[in-house]
Amino acid sequence: MALRIETFSNVKGGNAFFKAVGHPLAIAPARALLERLASQGPVAIYDPLGLAEAFDALHPLGTLDVAGLFVQDVDAIGKTAFGRAAQPITDLPASPARAILVRSEEHTSELQSH
Repeated sequence: MALRIETFSNVKGGNAFFKAVGHPLAIAPARALLERLASQGPVAIYDPLGLAEAFDALHPLGTLDVAGLFVQDVDAIGKTAFGRAAQPITDLPASPARAILVRSEEHTSELQSH
């Protein structure tokens, strides 16, 4: 089974994100992050660089109650991932999410809302 991960692009070059989240030392922190998110309720996934599916291929997000998939790129709006159509980030405030998972090379983090 092929993983849906872009490891190299003729336009962008090598994918450092894949190397980072695929590293053996990333396994325990990724599991801990996903367990913490799963315990908080609905989670919005903010994917400004289109990296969420690559992360999911290595660290499955199936345990999360996904409240929505949000993107910055206008061309990505409506594309499907995780069984959901991507929405513009401006729709996030109307989401029932209690936490936000941010996927990008600069950020691999969790933001909590109150």
